[in-house]
Amino acid sequence: MITYDFYSGDLSCIKCIWDEIFADPEEFTGYYFDVICKKNIILVAWNEDEIVGMVHLNPYDVLYEGRKEKSYYIVGVCVKEKYRFHGIMREMMKYVMEFMKNEGIKFTFLMPKDEAYYVGLGFENIYSNIEVKYNKLVLKEDLKKENLSFENISKYSDENLSYMGSELNRILGEKFSYYSKRDIKYLREFIMEHECQSGGVMAIYNQDMLTGYFSYDIYVQQDKKDMYVERFCTNDTDIENVLEHIKEFAIGNECDTLCVTIPNDTIKPSNNLKEKLIEIEGKNIKIYKGKGIMAYSFIEGQDVGFMKNKSFFDEIV
Repeated sequence: MITYDFYSGDLSCIKCIWDEIFADPEEFTGYYFDVICKKNIILVAWNEDEIVGMVHLNPYDVLYEGRKEKSYYIVGVCVKEKYRFHGIMREMMKYVMEFMKNEGIKFTFLMPKDEAYYVGLGFENIYSNIEVKYNKLVLKEDLKKENLSFENISKYSDENLSYMGSELNRILGEKFSYYSKRDIKYLREFIMEHECQSGGVMAIYNQDMLTGYFSYDIYVQQDKKDMYVERFCTNDTDIENVLEHIKEFAIGNECDTLCVTIPNDTIKPSNNLKEKLIEIEGKNIKIYKGKGIMAYSFIEGQDVGFMKNKSFFDEIV
């Protein structure tokens, strides 16, 4: 008989299941369990004394129409292979959804592996992105980039991070109504998340005014060096120059390939983004659908349709 309960034991048991099911780099898993997982609420499914499934609820402060609200980012949803197709995942999701509803949470969000499955649970897409893979790292000689500059924020003081968080909240608030609150703690964890993967977080400035950021990870496999820009925020007028800077940055780090994840809402209307990128880069890029974010509303009689095209959630865990 399968039973369900919130977990309060040694996290090494949870990590063993994570390692068994998810193909995350060891460095990222170490960061997750050393920093993030300790504050999470974890539901587990038991078959007698064996953990056979789990759901992690990662608490976030979100700005909800200008007000700070508590929410949960659902991650680590999994069931051991031999126990799949018996309704365990659905029961776990029902359990945590009831818990969040009773806590007075307005909405929860997740990055789906299978969108169709979560649609069946009442989730809807609220945030989408695309992955841009460069065939060649070639710079444009005639592009003027003198107004833009980047800074690695890893050495920023708490005062500087507090200012950056306030400015990012202002920048996001001008375009979106729902997003995670940027503050010192958020940004410190943001930095650690990428430094553990030989990467970092770069602030983007235009004439000394903060206009956005991007994060990057570098992976080395045999003789190949790949850069992944997973989180990207800038305004639509700077996008061409920022992408050129990122290419230059990848070349300076002796990377062979570059992949940049770009939120669809970087360009308004969002369906113009692909056209804009093709206009900028031509045949030098391939564009793929990104992972995106789905959400579920606990507000009585209201689905999350009101959050579409008004949300910015680029978090990984």
